[in-house]
Amino acid sequence: MDKDIITTRCFTLPRSAYERYVAALWLKRRWWIVVVPVATAAAAAVVLGDIRWLIVALMYLCIIVPGIVSMAYFKYLLTPEARLSALPKTLEIIPGDIIKIHYSLPEHLSRAEEEGDDDEKYWLPADETIKWDSVLAIKISGSNYAIELKPQPHPRFLLVPRKVLSRQLPFELLSI
Repeated sequence: MDKDIITTRCFTLPRSAYERYVAALWLKRRWWIVVVPVATAAAAAVVLGDIRWLIVALMYLCIIVPGIVSMAYFKYLLTPEARLSALPKTLEIIPGDIIKIHYSLPEHLSRAEEEGDDDEKYWLPADETIKWDSVLAIKISGSNYAIELKPQPHPRFLLVPRKVLSRQLPFELLSI
Protein backbone atom coordinates (compact mmCIF):
# COMPACT_ATOMS: atom_id res chain seq x y z
CA MET A 1 0.00 0.00 0.00
CA ASP A 2 2.84 2.44 0.82
CA LYS A 3 4.27 2.05 -2.66
CA ASP A 4 1.01 3.42 -4.12
CA ILE A 5 1.22 6.67 -2.14
CA ILE A 6 2.52 9.62 -4.13
CA THR A 7 3.84 12.41 -1.92
CA THR A 8 5.11 15.89 -2.61
CA ARG A 9 7.75 18.05 -1.06
CA CYS A 10 6.42 21.20 0.59
CA PHE A 11 5.58 23.63 -2.22
CA THR A 12 4.04 27.03 -2.72
CA LEU A 13 2.28 27.73 -5.96
CA PRO A 14 3.08 31.16 -7.40
CA ARG A 15 -0.08 33.25 -7.62
CA SER A 16 0.72 33.99 -11.25
CA ALA A 17 0.42 30.27 -12.12
CA TYR A 18 -3.00 30.15 -10.49
CA GLU A 19 -4.05 33.34 -12.32
CA ARG A 20 -2.88 31.99 -15.68
CA TYR A 21 -4.79 28.75 -15.18
CA VAL A 22 -7.98 30.55 -14.15
CA ALA A 23 -7.71 32.95 -17.13
CA ALA A 24 -7.23 30.05 -19.54
CA LEU A 25 -10.14 28.17 -17.95
CA TRP A 26 -12.38 31.25 -18.19
CA LEU A 27 -11.41 32.01 -21.81
CA LYS A 28 -11.88 28.39 -22.84
CA ARG A 29 -15.49 28.49 -21.65
CA ARG A 30 -16.34 32.06 -22.68
CA TRP A 31 -14.21 32.76 -25.76
CA TRP A 32 -17.22 33.99 -27.65
CA ILE A 33 -17.57 37.03 -25.33
CA VAL A 34 -14.33 38.33 -26.83
CA VAL A 35 -14.48 36.99 -30.38
CA VAL A 36 -18.07 37.61 -31.50
CA PRO A 37 -18.27 41.39 -30.92
CA VAL A 38 -14.80 42.00 -32.38
CA ALA A 39 -15.53 39.84 -35.43
CA THR A 40 -18.91 41.55 -35.90
CA ALA A 41 -17.36 45.02 -35.78
CA ALA A 42 -14.54 43.97 -38.14
CA ALA A 43 -17.07 42.46 -40.57
CA ALA A 44 -19.12 45.66 -40.43
CA ALA A 45 -15.97 47.65 -41.24
CA VAL A 46 -15.30 45.50 -44.30
CA VAL A 47 -18.91 45.35 -45.56
CA LEU A 48 -19.70 49.02 -44.96
CA GLY A 49 -16.25 50.24 -45.86
CA ASP A 50 -16.16 52.35 -42.69
CA ILE A 51 -12.97 52.35 -40.59
CA ARG A 52 -14.91 53.58 -37.55
CA TRP A 53 -16.10 50.01 -36.97
CA LEU A 54 -12.48 48.90 -36.57
CA ILE A 55 -12.09 51.64 -33.96
CA VAL A 56 -15.18 50.23 -32.20
CA ALA A 57 -13.58 46.75 -32.23
CA LEU A 58 -10.34 48.19 -30.81
CA MET A 59 -12.26 50.06 -28.12
CA TYR A 60 -14.06 46.84 -27.20
CA LEU A 61 -10.75 45.01 -26.87
CA CYS A 62 -9.07 47.78 -24.86
CA ILE A 63 -11.94 48.96 -22.64
CA ILE A 64 -14.72 46.37 -22.36
CA VAL A 65 -12.70 43.13 -22.31
CA PRO A 66 -10.43 44.22 -19.39
CA GLY A 67 -13.59 45.06 -17.41
CA ILE A 68 -15.03 41.62 -18.12
CA VAL A 69 -11.73 39.96 -17.18
CA SER A 70 -11.64 41.92 -13.92
CA MET A 71 -15.09 40.55 -13.05
CA ALA A 72 -13.76 37.03 -13.66
CA TYR A 73 -10.80 37.93 -11.41
CA PHE A 74 -13.16 38.92 -8.59
CA LYS A 75 -15.30 35.83 -9.11
CA TYR A 76 -12.49 33.25 -9.06
CA LEU A 77 -9.37 34.74 -7.50
CA LEU A 78 -10.89 36.34 -4.42
CA THR A 79 -12.30 33.09 -3.09
CA PRO A 80 -11.10 31.06 -0.09
CA GLU A 81 -9.93 28.36 -2.51
CA ALA A 82 -7.60 30.82 -4.23
CA ARG A 83 -6.19 31.90 -0.86
CA LEU A 84 -5.53 28.28 0.10
CA SER A 85 -3.70 27.68 -3.19
CA ALA A 86 -1.06 30.24 -2.19
CA LEU A 87 -0.24 28.57 1.14
CA PRO A 88 2.71 26.18 1.46
CA LYS A 89 1.45 22.61 1.45
CA THR A 90 2.34 18.97 0.99
CA LEU A 91 0.09 16.41 -0.66
CA GLU A 92 -0.33 12.68 -0.22
CA ILE A 93 -2.09 11.16 -3.21
CA ILE A 94 -3.42 7.63 -2.97
CA PRO A 95 -4.73 7.02 -6.51
CA GLY A 96 -8.31 5.80 -6.51
CA ASP A 97 -8.79 6.58 -2.80
CA ILE A 98 -7.96 10.03 -1.38
CA ILE A 99 -5.84 13.16 -1.66
CA LYS A 100 -4.60 14.57 1.67
CA ILE A 101 -3.54 18.21 1.86
CA HIS A 102 -1.34 19.31 4.77
CA TYR A 103 -0.98 23.10 5.04
CA SER A 104 2.18 24.64 6.52
CA LEU A 105 3.11 28.09 7.76
CA PRO A 106 4.91 30.31 5.27
CA GLU A 107 8.68 30.31 5.84
CA HIS A 108 8.93 33.87 7.20
CA LEU A 109 6.24 33.10 9.80
CA SER A 110 7.87 29.79 10.76
CA ARG A 111 11.11 31.65 11.54
CA ALA A 112 9.25 34.30 13.55
CA GLU A 113 7.57 31.54 15.57
CA GLU A 114 10.93 29.85 16.28
CA GLU A 115 12.39 33.15 17.46
CA GLY A 116 9.43 33.65 19.80
CA ASP A 117 8.02 36.63 17.91
CA ASP A 118 4.26 36.53 18.50
CA ASP A 119 3.52 39.82 16.75
CA GLU A 120 2.13 38.03 13.71
CA LYS A 121 -0.70 35.63 14.38
CA TYR A 122 -1.46 33.51 11.37
CA TRP A 123 -4.51 31.40 10.70
CA LEU A 124 -3.57 28.00 9.38
CA PRO A 125 -6.37 25.85 7.93
CA ALA A 126 -6.88 22.31 9.12
CA ASP A 127 -5.56 19.48 6.97
CA GLU A 128 -7.96 18.50 4.24
CA THR A 129 -8.89 15.10 2.85
CA ILE A 130 -10.51 14.91 -0.57
CA LYS A 131 -12.23 11.70 -1.62
CA TRP A 132 -11.33 10.39 -5.06
CA ASP A 133 -14.93 10.61 -6.31
CA SER A 134 -14.59 14.42 -6.02
CA VAL A 135 -11.85 14.37 -8.67
CA LEU A 136 -13.28 15.26 -12.09
CA ALA A 137 -10.05 15.24 -14.12
CA ILE A 138 -6.27 15.34 -13.88
CA LYS A 139 -4.61 17.30 -16.65
CA ILE A 140 -1.15 18.56 -17.48
CA SER A 141 -1.05 22.36 -17.59
CA GLY A 142 2.43 23.61 -18.44
CA SER A 143 4.78 22.44 -15.69
CA ASN A 144 1.88 21.61 -13.34
CA TYR A 145 -0.69 18.91 -12.86
CA ALA A 146 -4.18 20.41 -12.63
CA ILE A 147 -6.44 18.26 -10.47
CA GLU A 148 -9.97 19.47 -11.13
CA LEU A 149 -12.45 18.83 -8.32
CA LYS A 150 -16.23 18.94 -8.11
CA PRO A 151 -17.29 22.55 -7.64
CA GLN A 152 -18.54 23.71 -4.28
CA PRO A 153 -19.89 27.14 -5.11
CA HIS A 154 -16.92 27.89 -7.42
CA PRO A 155 -14.86 25.70 -9.73
CA ARG A 156 -12.13 24.16 -7.61
CA PHE A 157 -8.80 22.69 -8.57
CA LEU A 158 -5.36 21.92 -7.24
CA LEU A 159 -2.29 22.90 -9.20
CA VAL A 160 0.69 20.74 -8.32
CA PRO A 161 4.13 21.39 -9.81
CA ARG A 162 5.34 18.17 -11.45
CA LYS A 163 8.85 18.62 -10.04
CA VAL A 164 7.70 18.28 -6.38
CA LEU A 165 6.15 14.81 -6.74
CA SER A 166 8.01 11.83 -5.32
CA ARG A 167 7.11 10.05 -8.56
CA GLN A 168 5.01 11.09 -11.54
CA LEU A 169 1.31 10.35 -11.67
CA PRO A 170 0.49 7.20 -13.63
CA PHE A 171 -0.53 7.93 -17.20
CA GLU A 172 -3.90 6.22 -16.78
CA LEU A 173 -4.92 8.81 -14.17
CA LEU A 174 -4.54 11.72 -16.58
CA SER A 175 -7.77 13.13 -18.05
CA ILE A 176 -10.06 10.94 -16.03
